[in-house]
Amino acid sequence: MLNKYIFLIACFLGSIAAVAQPVVVPPPTPPPPGLPIDGGVLVLLVLGLLFGFYKIYVFTEKKKRSV
Repeated sequence: MLNKYIFLIACFLGSIAAVAQPVVVPPPTPPPPGLPIDGGVLVLLVLGLLFGFYKIYVFTEKKKRSV
């Protein structure tokens, strides 16, 4: 009698384990394309150079006045 119950429990647990398949997750979407680098970089470079020259000019003028 005990073997019959063990057999039934094993069948029930086996059927649950067979049905409990992992869910297949779809692959993630690809990342968005990067932004193109165009003429704006040249403008930023020129503005950076002008700002650098301005800071050097202000620094040298301050140094001249303090002496």
